[in-house]
Amino acid sequence: GNVWGHSVRKQGDRDMAAHFHNCMEIGYCHDGEGFGFIEEKEVSYKRGDICVIAPNAIHAFLAKEGTASKWEWIMADTGAALKGTKYEKLGEDRRLLMDNPASVNIFPESEYPSLMRKVKMMLYLFHQSEVRANAIKGLLLSFLADYAACQEEISADAPRRPVHNKMVPVLLYIQEHYMEKITVGMLAEICALSEEQFRRVLKHVTGTPPLEYLNQYRIRAACKLLLSTEMPVGEVAELTGFATASTFNRQFAAVKGISPLKWRQMTAEKAEIAQVESLEAGQRAGIII
Repeated sequence: GNVWGHSVRKQGDRDMAAHFHNCMEIGYCHDGEGFGFIEEKEVSYKRGDICVIAPNAIHAFLAKEGTASKWEWIMADTGAALKGTKYEKLGEDRRLLMDNPASVNIFPESEYPSLMRKVKMMLYLFHQSEVRANAIKGLLLSFLADYAACQEEISADAPRRPVHNKMVPVLLYIQEHYMEKITVGMLAEICALSEEQFRRVLKHVTGTPPLEYLNQYRIRAACKLLLSTEMPVGEVAELTGFATASTFNRQFAAVKGISPLKWRQMTAEKAEIAQVESLEAGQRAGIII
């Protein structure tokens, strides 16, 4: 029921309150327009759009300079919502749990009326004096089925788009396997390119060479663990694909400018940066059904 506003800064300024959540986010833009970043993608939104963000996807939004934006968000743990039902497998579907690099995450009503109807009805039901939990969960199930189908269509359309969409399978592979040993040759083979072609295309798409992109992704995954757990730095390094703690420390400092331990301490002291929202906290507050 809360309506959230986005801060306003000059476009091009990416030093904003980037964060992630351990559940799916389904948002409706009540007013305003602006832009944001979801993982490696820049997106734009306007009044009447909905936005869907996968669990643990790093994101941040800014209102257009000189304007204000208002959003309302539904936080959905798809696995928990559907556990014990005949749709349990849908709740664990990778199309719902992972960010799709081919998708811009913003869904205008004119192009996705079915998704919009379900989101509006869920928000309407949330605001009633008597919350009808089963009705909301039924709408959520219907929304998730439609959304998964939309992601399938978006991915299927990717080969007919510009050549850089050949990188979509590679980016998805990195999302799923970043903690394992990955070579440039393995990634090039996924998109049926030579290593030289692959290096050139991926750098064109992401702005970074393959190994640098992989290290940056691993560092983002490490940041999530540093923020949300009390794991020792060495264990974080191992879980995010770095061969040794010293390699992790060196790569982390190259990306963030400071050591992992110092970054964890500094971030914990700044309440405005990268907070992790948990559904358990919402349940304790009585706002999760």
